[in-house]
Amino acid sequence: MKKIVFTIILCMVMSVIGAVSHTPYDPGAVHKTDFDESMDANIIVFEGSTVDACETSFKSADPVCDANIILPAPATIGSYYPVLSTLANNRPDIANGIWFGTSQIIAEGSTADACEIILAFTNPTTGDKTITFPASTGTVLLTGRTTQQFIQSIAYAKLGASGAGWVIGAADSTSLATLPASQTDENMVIPITVPLKVGTIITGFTINGQIESAGNTATLDASLRKMTAVDSDFTDAAVGAFTTLTKTADYKVVDGNSLLNETVAADESFYILVEGTTAASTDIAIGGVTITVTEP
Repeated sequence: MKKIVFTIILCMVMSVIGAVSHTPYDPGAVHKTDFDESMDANIIVFEGSTVDACETSFKSADPVCDANIILPAPATIGSYYPVLSTLANNRPDIANGIWFGTSQIIAEGSTADACEIILAFTNPTTGDKTITFPASTGTVLLTGRTTQQFIQSIAYAKLGASGAGWVIGAADSTSLATLPASQTDENMVIPITVPLKVGTIITGFTINGQIESAGNTATLDASLRKMTAVDSDFTDAAVGAFTTLTKTADYKVVDGNSLLNETVAADESFYILVEGTTAASTDIAIGGVTITVTEP
């Protein structure tokens, strides 16, 4: 009698195991879950709450090595949803792949290599934080980025203390400041009018211009300077200059100083001081200044 009962129980257990692990696909069962061999190998099919021709299928690609896909155990009760992708083979280190790291979203890019773009999140310690992207097209501006901003000399240049020789915005060259022939140590001031933020770091400047030599000598100097408000008055101090240009042939001026490290303070303003000397049949033309900054 005991042997018969044991045999019946064993048959029932094996039947249950067979039903769970290898039940033929039945499209007529509500909430049915099956391992389906009639459609394709390595596939799990969910009918859903309605018996119809629409099912949800989970399919495993042919593995090239052992791989474990682990469903985590959430810490709280609730509904959790997977991250879906239209990429046929989305995984780490594959072209166009996106995956998650420790508080990171990692994008491979169009080339599968050792270079990825990583969005990293700092641990919030004072409540939830929301970062909102507007519904518009544009480029995200990053801190620590380097930008260049062009200053038109015709709009902002002024004659210096000994700058009577400079001609700013002549009728035949309205976008230029020019120093004609036979001038000595003539200077010109170009205010920096781009809206510099407090904390912005000025890392360099470049003079954009041209020297017309005709075989004679022309020289050009330029320096970045700052005015600082103090109790007694404003102070005027040099920030950085470039090596004097001395030319005896025609020359395109794209010279400056790229080794600056000047942090902008709230009580400061900046300008470029340009000084030139021209011989007979020479002249200097300045079109503007490029200021290079690192934004805070």
